[in-house]
Amino acid sequence: MNCSHDCKMCRVCKYIRKHFKNFIIKTLCVLNAFSLVYWICWIDAIISWQPWVIMLVNASFLILVAYANDMFIEEGDEK
Repeated sequence: MNCSHDCKMCRVCKYIRKHFKNFIIKTLCVLNAFSLVYWICWIDAIISWQPWVIMLVNASFLILVAYANDMFIEEGDEK
């Protein structure tokens, strides 16, 4: 399929790609959030450094996604 034309099929392809990408990002965020909550629940039993790194990576990913989606911009700060 040639998407260089402005036909209906091209618009459908763009719509499907956009929603599929959003679904993947939301799924990754949910999995990261569950992983973060799981390791936070086990924080007293942690005797190794690996779970701390897992929690740091999970929290960093969630903060990065929130920042990319303008979750930290207050209503008065919008341009």
